[in-house]
Amino acid sequence: MQSNFAVGSFRSVSPAMSRRWAAAELTVLAAGGGLALLGLAAWLFPQPAPDWLQLPADAAAAGLACAMGLGFSFAHRRGGEQRFRQLMAVTAALIALVAIAGRMKALHGSAGMLQPGIPPTVALAFLFLALNLFFLRAHRGAASFLGDVSVLGLGWSVLTLIFDGLFSAMHVFGVSLPAKTSPATVWILGLLSVAAIARRTEYGAFSLLRGGGISGRLIRILFWIVLILPFLREALRARLIASGRVPEHSAAASLAASAVVFGMGFLLLMGYYFRRLENEIRELSLRDELTGVYNLRGFRLLADQAFRLAQRSHQAFSVLFVDVDDLKQINDELGHAVGSSLLLETAELLRSSFRETDVVGRVGGDEFAVAGHFDSVGIEQAAERLAEENAGKRDPQRPHASLSMGHVTANPEQGQSLEDLLAMADAAMYEQKRSKKQQVTV
Repeated sequence: MQSNFAVGSFRSVSPAMSRRWAAAELTVLAAGGGLALLGLAAWLFPQPAPDWLQLPADAAAAGLACAMGLGFSFAHRRGGEQRFRQLMAVTAALIALVAIAGRMKALHGSAGMLQPGIPPTVALAFLFLALNLFFLRAHRGAASFLGDVSVLGLGWSVLTLIFDGLFSAMHVFGVSLPAKTSPATVWILGLLSVAAIARRTEYGAFSLLRGGGISGRLIRILFWIVLILPFLREALRARLIASGRVPEHSAAASLAASAVVFGMGFLLLMGYYFRRLENEIRELSLRDELTGVYNLRGFRLLADQAFRLAQRSHQAFSVLFVDVDDLKQINDELGHAVGSSLLLETAELLRSSFRETDVVGRVGGDEFAVAGHFDSVGIEQAAERLAEENAGKRDPQRPHASLSMGHVTANPEQGQSLEDLLAMADAAMYEQKRSKKQQVTV
């Protein structure tokens, strides 16, 4: 099976976040490996040990092997690292398989009286952990598929152990059940599983958890909901039934209804979130990156809508075309930073001079346009006011933009389009530009 996920798809995450992620991985790994080492030392050198440190020797040995393999996965020498990591994976798998074989033999020969050691769920968890460790860096083909499957299997087995311990400790079912697995074993598996899954997120399908952008944020939010919600539902259901106050069928009906309501609320929340993102993306696609006003596409779209509305409501509509004079010469002589600054000043001047309902856009390298509900007198006054405000901002200590402008008002009887108005305003602007040059030469 060919994986569709590329190696290192998490690189869209910021370097600071990547460093924090790596530090968290190493901390969790050191805690799990250290706990396994202490448990193995307590078995090799019998001494009075606290209850939290008592665990089967095979669990401690398998946990230490996995921790060492995961630790070497951070090494840069790929060849030696891979061989040692896979050796540790095989060692942990053999320990788990021997424990399972011993349990099966004891079950067959002792009429169900099992000897102490790794319980079947723990052995299965170590097998999945070893499989994950073996295929840790696989990023394509069947090996990558097995690596991703091992993460799912590891998550199932470890969550089973954790939820079993929590249900027992919280007396969810009304009685206190003896722990089937030592707390130290669950802690070791939990910590090593977090470290192993975090390492696997650099490759394969689980790289989505580490990804940046919208998909990465959404996956991480959903991850915690999917992780916590089933546990809460089962704990609440068991509590209701064990209390005896609510019949089992009523508890099931109430929780099913709650799940539907929660699901609907979550869908609405996600719908609102996606709609907001769509609006942001749409707005970004219509805005000029440098000036913040609409780009040519955004201007045409919104100005055309305003023009059609003016036609339907029989309102006046005008277009103003503005050109920054000699921008190419300014860029060549003073640099593009100065030219960009003049464009920003011009855009800000247009925004401050016109209403929010008017459409302002940068429609070319040094060209701007404004469209709105103006009659011929209104657009003429707006152009004069714009020229006066621009002249008032002149500072002899710094470069200043000279503007050429042309405007046109739509004639309802001529069936004009927005493109026609833009072309006519552009022509009027060039006429003013030629007139200014002629005055300079005279």
